[in-house]
Amino acid sequence: MAEKKFIPVKVTDREWAEKLLDGEVFMRPLYEFGAWNLKKEDKQLNNSFRGDLCEGMSGIFGEVEECPIYDSFDENVKKYIKQIWYIDDTDIKYFKIFSLYCMEYDPSTNFFLKPNPKMCEFGDTAVIIADYNEFIERFGKALFKKYDSVVSMMDRVKFYNFRETRETNPLFEKHEKYSYQNELRMAFCELRENKFAMGINSDTSKEIVEDLTPVKLQIGNIRDIAYAIPIENFLKLLIPRYIPLRFPMRELYESQSNYDKLVSNTRSVMKNHKSPFVRPMLVIDGNARVTDEGILI
Repeated sequence: MAEKKFIPVKVTDREWAEKLLDGEVFMRPLYEFGAWNLKKEDKQLNNSFRGDLCEGMSGIFGEVEECPIYDSFDENVKKYIKQIWYIDDTDIKYFKIFSLYCMEYDPSTNFFLKPNPKMCEFGDTAVIIADYNEFIERFGKALFKKYDSVVSMMDRVKFYNFRETRETNPLFEKHEKYSYQNELRMAFCELRENKFAMGINSDTSKEIVEDLTPVKLQIGNIRDIAYAIPIENFLKLLIPRYIPLRFPMRELYESQSNYDKLVSNTRSVMKNHKSPFVRPMLVIDGNARVTDEGILI
């Protein structure tokens, strides 16, 4: 099945839109959005559209009885457990994230599908990236100028529900209630020499730098390949016709684009990803109560 064509858009407040147009790509670690960071002091994250307790999910159970740890709970506790899922508790949380909205093209109308009005929650301005492959090129150059070694990935976010039991991709899957965000996610982590590696490849072995500091990557002015419009215009698809838009994915007979290569490599890497360490998350029935001794009854 051919991938849907789209144009990437960053929806944010005007102040940050101007910074992006000037070349500042602001990236937060995945940690800040999920259950690893339950006390979200930043008001930009402590909301229903950015903060997500299921961020980084690596396993979901349609029925709580299907979870391997379920039988380890006391019978008094079991009757109040409504949902269980696993959060990846390895190095996934250190990946720095830059998220974009995919403005999807509809071939039946030869135009784009209207965004969900809820996108206005992200800000008052939409930065439309007209040439995303050039954006990727500049992003990559800036990344390797700042860091000696990195792992960089990119893919569209896919969505799951709580009605099935399966493993999930902790970096590129979210709950279906966020599907209106049509998210394209860029992610990277700095690498360093693994001093404790053993074996024939120990000399070249790398490990992820466990750093939770947000990153401001300077890629240079992008006003030649991107432009901003008010969110009201974006939601109505009032897009200036005089600015040419170029789809990131390969067109017929063209060679693979930067976008194609990154996505293909990402899917190859994440296909074999396993989460050796997980954090179980439970939803408890609201009728349960806790005694003074901390016992659920």
